[in-house]
Amino acid sequence: MKYTLTLAIVALTLDTAVASPLNVEARQQGSGAGPYAPGTYKTDNSLQGHTIYYPTKNTGSEKLPVLVWGNGACSTDGRSNSALLQNIASYGFLAIAEGGPNGGGSSNAQTMKQAIDWVTNNAGKGAYANVDASKIMAAGFSCGGVEAIDNIWDSRVDTIGVISSGLLSNTSAARDWRKPILFVLGGQGDIAFQNGERDFKNLAQGVPSWKGNIPVGHGGTLGDANGGRFGKAILNWMLWTMKGNTQAASYFTSGYQADGYQVETHDLNLPISSISQLSAIYPEMSTTIAIVSIGQMGLGIAQLLKAHDYRVITNISARSDATKSRAESAGIELFDTDEELVRSCDYILSIVPPRDAIATAKRVEVALANGRDRGGKQLYYLDLNAISPSTVKTMARSFEQNAPGLRFVDGGIIGGPPSPSESETNGWKRPSVPLSGPHPLHSAPVSGTHLAEVLNTRYLGAELGTASGLKCCFAALSKGFTALALQSFTTASSLGVLNPLLEYMDVYNIGARQKAERGVVGCTGKAYRWVEEMNQIGACFEEEGGWKGDAKVFREIASVFQGLADVVEREGKDEMGDVEGVVGVLGEGLRKERT
Repeated sequence: MKYTLTLAIVALTLDTAVASPLNVEARQQGSGAGPYAPGTYKTDNSLQGHTIYYPTKNTGSEKLPVLVWGNGACSTDGRSNSALLQNIASYGFLAIAEGGPNGGGSSNAQTMKQAIDWVTNNAGKGAYANVDASKIMAAGFSCGGVEAIDNIWDSRVDTIGVISSGLLSNTSAARDWRKPILFVLGGQGDIAFQNGERDFKNLAQGVPSWKGNIPVGHGGTLGDANGGRFGKAILNWMLWTMKGNTQAASYFTSGYQADGYQVETHDLNLPISSISQLSAIYPEMSTTIAIVSIGQMGLGIAQLLKAHDYRVITNISARSDATKSRAESAGIELFDTDEELVRSCDYILSIVPPRDAIATAKRVEVALANGRDRGGKQLYYLDLNAISPSTVKTMARSFEQNAPGLRFVDGGIIGGPPSPSESETNGWKRPSVPLSGPHPLHSAPVSGTHLAEVLNTRYLGAELGTASGLKCCFAALSKGFTALALQSFTTASSLGVLNPLLEYMDVYNIGARQKAERGVVGCTGKAYRWVEEMNQIGACFEEEGGWKGDAKVFREIASVFQGLADVVEREGKDEMGDVEGVVGVLGEGLRKERT
């Protein structure tokens, strides 16, 4: 059921009927006051290190939205806030606390993510058949609130609860949040008061949020029956945003007054009363993709991503003014340092000449080591360069050692840069992007499925090197053929038989002529990139194909492209607009080298 009343109308309607919406303390104490009380808890072997709170009464056909809860002091005692969580469960929710009952040790954002992953994998099955994985709130007290904030980037999380908490580092990050947020603070005596106040003020316009303050100090009333007044705000927020309960909604316009809250709000006077409507009005937080670097392919992919509402950033501080202007005209945001870049993005796409692939990966390693905390955001690194499987594996091992939290994806690009096309069903002509490795892009928590579709990816399996190997095999045929065409056409031109050669190709192999001409004319500006690519292909065929020394042919092909690159650098491309021009300039350049 969907509700379309504005909060303002709801408040006017309900204030005449109820003095204090959902007075949770008026019924039973300790094990919950909801219609499905008592709430209780258990552990499950499939979710080690967590405590699961659930209603003991049958909820019938009513689904259970989910709260994942982080404890104060990063505690892993799953009963730290049992009064609050049992009460929430009694209203028809599943609540998962970090840590087992009376557990020891400490938690982090990954501990909370484990609970989210578990919900995704188990909701709708067996004992959890009535759990609704489409409605998840991440919330927590103090350190647990920071963990909830860290998980705001997870696309499965619908809303956030920040309880006596706030950002500890990267304090401007709240400007990028785009999900409904509840702040409950304990007034000036709350050690997290200033943090929460600052984060609330930093929210962008249009983000629905409610901040309530009562002078009860850090953690406030969480230890009281049912979580006390803090618990009442949390419960009503969940009932409103995840169950569309209009009575609970009125708490945030007037009901809070009876509890002594000092309140500030953002954008709660809109026609919204459930997560389903919130998501229709407020888009997901813009997924941020860093592209290194903005060459022809990088620019095309950036334009494709921008057309699908992704935020694209890059660091081209060392590049020419023309490159910067090209990036800015495409709506790409420019950063001055790699540290800023890696802190701000969800994904890095490495699209550089093969000779620069390892150096680019090292730049990212150094930036991650030197930069500030990313606030729990998971970073994916997609190497889309034309390199051998062994180079990919070397790169992956280096990341594992020096940036262990990074998710490395092996990939390649087959085809030309993306471009708008009315003839394509999705409006774009796109290359194919094969991917492989243990971290599938389509399973990434932040827009992974959508991004994988937009980039036209094909997942080949969990083995690193599979995707890059496929790229090598494909390029050996396409670019290897171009190298043969360069030699054939240049030699024919020197002999004065280029036109007869082309005429014979028209008769006996017209497809080969068209492909050869496209390759010869199109490779002049790319030859310098292809030199190392040929070396990488040779390494792939030697190591993976068993060709050993026979793969040295690709070192010779690399020399062909190096020769063309040298001529282009020396003579320019002005006279290389067609086959005759390319082979004429190249042939003359080769003759000069011989003499």
